[in-house]
Amino acid sequence: MDDKALDKARSRLRVAKKALLELEASETFQEFADNWYVFLGSAKNIYTVLEQGAKCSAQSKQWFGAKKRVRKQDQLLQYLYEARNDDEHGLGSSIALQPERRAIGIAEPGYSNTMILNGGPFKDVLVSGGSTAFVSEGPLPVDIRATPLDGKPVLERRTPATAILIEVKARGNRIYNPPTTHLGDDLTDVSPISVAKLAIDYLEGLIAEASSLT
Repeated sequence: MDDKALDKARSRLRVAKKALLELEASETFQEFADNWYVFLGSAKNIYTVLEQGAKCSAQSKQWFGAKKRVRKQDQLLQYLYEARNDDEHGLGSSIALQPERRAIGIAEPGYSNTMILNGGPFKDVLVSGGSTAFVSEGPLPVDIRATPLDGKPVLERRTPATAILIEVKARGNRIYNPPTTHLGDDLTDVSPISVAKLAIDYLEGLIAEASSLT
């Protein structure tokens, strides 16, 4: 593996790590989207640099060919690769802002599951046996109220607006959905930041392996 390629790959990894820190600190969706763009580009460029650096020997070429196949077969790695391509060359995006959600009358142990809703779109509406009485994107109507009929308190919950991964369109009308697995393991958290962290862990290992080929 060419030493210059390794140095450049390490530089791109530093950029990707910095972008991850900026993602975590983003205060607006616009900031998040800008930092996501930087992360995607720097992460993808590590492959580009290593591919060029691997041309110096048959061993390196064989190694990179195997790693390229891993990327194509792995949901998370291939999703990020295609997300960068679409972001750079197309008009789409791989992230979107999921609006704030407010829920009232969530049926959990100890809380009411039978109530009367009034206010907003409701007038004396009986809700019983459901998982949630009412869900609203954005703030709840100011006049909405739930009157429990079983003597239990009514549970409300607010989920803040958050960035989520969305499907990516690629050439040939191919669609890449947000990943659900990585290296054979199911993903329990598919948020952009979690996916970025897993990618950086993998790319660190990739560069370490490449370094052993010198």
